Amino acid sequence: MQWSSGENAGFTEGEPWIRVNPNCREINAAAQTGEEDEDIFA
Repeated sequence: MQWSSGENAGFTEGEPWIRVNPNCREINAAAQTGEEDEDIFA
């Protein structure tokens, strides 16, 4: 899950065990929050 556009997509402060997808800057949970058709409920 790409949580944010931050370092390591907001997933970990440590070293990720898999590569972070480069599209995390545009596609992430934080970016979807507040969108009308979002699937994330906070």
